Amino acid sequence: MAGAKALRYLLIGGEFTAEEAEAMGLVKVVDDPLGEAIKLANEVVQGPFKAYSYGKRLINEALFKDLDQFLATEAKLQGELGNTQDFVEGVSAFLEKRRPRFVGY
Repeated sequence: MAGAKALRYLLIGGEFTAEEAEAMGLVKVVDDPLGEAIKLANEVVQGPFKAYSYGKRLINEALFKDLDQFLATEAKLQGELGNTQDFVEGVSAFLEKRRPRFVGY
């Protein structure tokens, strides 16, 4: 529900309070911003970097291209990601019920 509300504000604008922004997951109030930033950076570094970068590319495609172009790009990128070591690692980790160890390609 919060995601739908955030999407509504993204698409048509409007005002909301800081508390509403936090409830929608748009912001996070923390006591130690630098510590939280470092923690988030460490999570990102351990993730599947290529999938992250392709996800960002698809967000841009969704915003600036028509549906057919977006779907073509999505299919292409999904195919490419399916041939990465990170994909194999992610599936293996899931089946073995362990945390994945991504390498970035």
